[in-house]
Amino acid sequence: MKTVIALALMHIIIFQSCVTALAGGKSDPVNFMEEHLKKQKGFEVPETVQGILDMLDDSTTHSEIGVLMSGLVSIGGQEAEDAIIGQLGDKRTHAYFASKALEEISLERAYVPLTNLFWKCEERRWRDGANHAVKAIGNTRAAGAYDMLMRVIDIKEGFYHHAYIRSGAAIGLGYFGDTRCVPKLIAMIEEGDAAEYGASEGLSILEAKESADVLIEAFKDRSRPRNCRAAHAEALSVFDDERCISIFIDELQWDMENPDSPRLQKEIAEVKVRDNKHFTESFVIYRLRGALVDALVKFDDSRAIEVIGDCWIAALNEREEVGERKMLGINEFAVLEYMTSQNNDLASDYIIRASDITSASENNSLFNFMYKRAVDGIKVKSAPKP
Repeated sequence: MKTVIALALMHIIIFQSCVTALAGGKSDPVNFMEEHLKKQKGFEVPETVQGILDMLDDSTTHSEIGVLMSGLVSIGGQEAEDAIIGQLGDKRTHAYFASKALEEISLERAYVPLTNLFWKCEERRWRDGANHAVKAIGNTRAAGAYDMLMRVIDIKEGFYHHAYIRSGAAIGLGYFGDTRCVPKLIAMIEEGDAAEYGASEGLSILEAKESADVLIEAFKDRSRPRNCRAAHAEALSVFDDERCISIFIDELQWDMENPDSPRLQKEIAEVKVRDNKHFTESFVIYRLRGALVDALVKFDDSRAIEVIGDCWIAALNEREEVGERKMLGINEFAVLEYMTSQNNDLASDYIIRASDITSASENNSLFNFMYKRAVDGIKVKSAPKP
């Protein structure tokens, strides 16, 4: 139940951020979440560190603890920073959000508490905690952090060998900022390491453009896991490598035309066996397609209008079929902004088609006004001038 609440709130934050971005401003997720919780249950974030600490002692829900920890980040200063470090103890949810907070703020003095937390994760069988702790360890930039992260990546067996944990170490190396690790991260991708998706993110954080050729070749390999190929596409979009525009257009088109491809069907079969409502067939399909759409939107190239539009419409229709409220792996607001900026008939047609789907939907009323506003803009532009 806590996971469901957290995912719902995360979606609300993304929604608010995108709405504000399209309006030309910036959002404050902390204030927005606080407002949401206040409306739902009268919850308010105190303005002082001590006030937040008092509430952390009494708060039991995942969402409340998350917003309070974000409140400490917003307050800033040594007292708030020490308060965050103080949450890296035995309370699982508190330690989780404290680790995430320390991915945002670099505190060398957090290295020892984070390291202690990380090595305790095995006895608690807590992979998610280990993933965020090891990323935050990199962000401390403390003496010893680099060598520790390299050791974690090289673990060959046992609990800490899990790809999710070692991918966190690769991302942590990116946060650490020392380019000595670039050959290691590239080697992980070349070797098809199960944690290669973390290596891609680490390389993108380091802006290691020398890895582009390796990432392109790994992305083209359709036998690799889709989440790894998605990570490679995301890294390449950060590098702004324009060679990728035609590659991504062709791959997105191919993926939509070949739903029976062996790799896709293999991964769909795996998620059905897992029977996890957060990892569905649609999640597998749109993890890669969504990454390609997002990357092509970043490139802002008109050659991608048709393939982005076709994927957008397909995702909207599938969302209706499965009864989801949120877009299946695609940032629909970024796509809408991209289509609007193209300012041509083809893009306008996709906007109108998307609006027709959402306006008839019972699942998406939260977002309908965005599409309506875009369509109204098209009508204004196309109206004959007096």
